[in-house]
Amino acid sequence: PVPTFDTITVSYPSTLRGESTTDVYFDYPVNDSYRWLESDTATKVQAWMATQQKVSTQYLQEVPFRTSIATRLQALTNFRRSGLPSFHGTYYYYRYNNGTWAEDVLVRAATLKDSVTIVLNPNTWEAGTNYTLGRYAFSDDGRYLAYEQQNKDGHSSLIRVVDVVEQTALSDALSVRGLTTLDWHGNGFFYTSFPESPRQEPQLFHQLYFHPLGAAQRNDELVFADYRAPDRRITAYADTASQCLVLEVVGNGSGNAVYFRSLESTDPSFTPVVESLDNRFRWAGGTKDHLYFVTDYQANQSRLLKVSITQPDKGYWEEHIPAGADQMLRSWRRGNHWVVKYLRDATHNVVLYDSLGDQVRRIHLPERGSFTNLSTGKTPKELYFGVTSFLRPETVYRLDLDRYRSALVFNSKPDLQAEAYHLTLKWISSYDEDTSLPLFLLHQKELDLTQPHPTLLLAAGPTGAPLVPQWNLSGHMLIPAAIEQGIIVAVANIRGTDGFGRSWKQAGLLRQQQTRLDDLQAVAEYLLEQPFTARGKLAVYGAGQGATLVAATLNQRPDLFAVAIAKNGWYDLLRYQNFRGSVEQLAVFGTSQDSLQTNHLLSYSPIHNVVPNKFPASLLLYDLTTSAGVPLHSRKLAAELQYQQRGPDPILLYRADPSRDDQVGVAALSFLFYQTRTRWK
Repeated sequence: PVPTFDTITVSYPSTLRGESTTDVYFDYPVNDSYRWLESDTATKVQAWMATQQKVSTQYLQEVPFRTSIATRLQALTNFRRSGLPSFHGTYYYYRYNNGTWAEDVLVRAATLKDSVTIVLNPNTWEAGTNYTLGRYAFSDDGRYLAYEQQNKDGHSSLIRVVDVVEQTALSDALSVRGLTTLDWHGNGFFYTSFPESPRQEPQLFHQLYFHPLGAAQRNDELVFADYRAPDRRITAYADTASQCLVLEVVGNGSGNAVYFRSLESTDPSFTPVVESLDNRFRWAGGTKDHLYFVTDYQANQSRLLKVSITQPDKGYWEEHIPAGADQMLRSWRRGNHWVVKYLRDATHNVVLYDSLGDQVRRIHLPERGSFTNLSTGKTPKELYFGVTSFLRPETVYRLDLDRYRSALVFNSKPDLQAEAYHLTLKWISSYDEDTSLPLFLLHQKELDLTQPHPTLLLAAGPTGAPLVPQWNLSGHMLIPAAIEQGIIVAVANIRGTDGFGRSWKQAGLLRQQQTRLDDLQAVAEYLLEQPFTARGKLAVYGAGQGATLVAATLNQRPDLFAVAIAKNGWYDLLRYQNFRGSVEQLAVFGTSQDSLQTNHLLSYSPIHNVVPNKFPASLLLYDLTTSAGVPLHSRKLAAELQYQQRGPDPILLYRADPSRDDQVGVAALSFLFYQTRTRWK
């Protein structure tokens, strides 16, 4: 039957608003009507959340095609896929899914044409899909495998070790929080962890440890910690070529510090390469005499820099591969070659250089897409890389550095006919007309673009990474499911993100956040000027940082969108630094502890700028385990939007089950299709 799209009645729960708390920011008083909603564990908060969940669930259950959406998302998710292989000991190892498992498993095979043996299967771990396989690392001889059992509660992990030769589990079991490093050296491995802290509070004092195999965790050596700056976070690389332990340390800045020391030295001190956080230095590889970094230091588009191990001072730095017209993103040293990934026109390009930094050739990518990663086979000349696009999951290729030839290894085939869709790239003028914003448009080839269609806009990712063509970019299969139903998907890159140069990123950070909002609104206005969509048919989706921008735009331009969907955003920007997940965002949003930044934060902080208005239909998604915006932000914003809503459209708050990835997709698509009066075919 054809749905009638009758209005679904929504009755919001009563929300206490009278007991406001007043905070004073540099002599300026700010009221907080929902301070009581900040506690995850308070009985009255849990009761309020349960009532909100009931209202939203009942609404979504009345969408007549909700079951059909769930069925289709499951079909799009279930397909056979294989990840990048790497060689350790006498086997190739890679992630694999037969198309029916909830979690990918780790498998091995003697050759890539042989049948596989499962090494690690998260689907059988204790509470089943409450755990997923996170990072893993092999000892140099390939005998021992350390791996992360990542709990989907988002707050903790276990590191375990298995002897892959004897196929036996060792007694090592390390409890960690905030794992960014897992790297073997000799008879043990380096790992990072935060100390234990209350669940909602920021995680501070990130520390690097070394764990000797078989030792008790309490005896692990503390290798590095910066107690002067508790907000800093560490990533370490144990590099065998240079025999150095290299640290990237990030914090409240747009770049990172770099330190190193010899892996063989008994001296525990580190030598600084750079200590300020003004520029990005991304580890690229080493030789016996030098360390290499991709950096935007004195290079807007980034370059490959060579640092002497014996003379690491800035005056001795050398440029190895200069900056060019394209943005240099990453570089890998493999044998006598450098593999360098660039961004051009919001799409990856890959170039091969020799050891001296001279260009050898470009690596052909089969379509406009993303270069996912690089791994090594039996020798440094046997490489594997992945390519993905909006329409295809990761496809794995082998690159032979002797003959400079690539060949297909693994090809995943989801239930989506990629040939039926068309992708174009447009360049949109910003409000200030000084910048062109790249906008991808993805739709069915046969779609009549002279007629208006529902359109879904993605204009910022959760972490500030560039939105480049990749499979399931938004997560939850929103893009594949939408385009096959005739929806146009628009993917825009706005300033403040990585990948387009240092000046592009700086233009949207801290006190320049309004530039990001202006760019988002400029893209929306462009779309509304086109014949292929119209008011009442334009929707927007954002997660993390993107959700914050969506929520701020609801206040500044509630007329732009018919539907707004935001997941796990930061909405109280005056208090967000007091809670978990905030430390990584300080360099993006700033902090109300700074008088200059406070005024700016007040100008667009979503919760502080809601006034009575006709807001579009809005779905605020959150989960209790996210490392992004903690749930209190969604609770407070939902309460205020519901209170100030003067229009007929619903404001829903919906909690997603972290073990059910499709739950978010079903909720978001059900809401999107029903509110745009679009029939699910």
